[in-house]
Amino acid sequence: MPIFTFTRSHSSPPSGAKDSDDFFGQVCAMADPPLAVMTKSKDAGDDLAATSNAVEGAGYEVFYVDTQYERRAKSDAHFV
Repeated sequence: MPIFTFTRSHSSPPSGAKDSDDFFGQVCAMADPPLAVMTKSKDAGDDLAATSNAVEGAGYEVFYVDTQYERRAKSDAHFV
């Protein structure tokens, strides 16, 4: 049984993806550049605020920074 099923109404435009693998491949490809900025910032020893600034400086929008869990995010090497 597939984890994801996609249904589309006739009024919504197609996503441009051939199938679910192509769709998620496109999403991951879009995430790679900002993730590279975050990784570079983390490797330089930047904190979460500096990493957020680096992402914004690279032209990506940052909608929210959760400073409460910064320690956990840094220890897991993920900025989510």
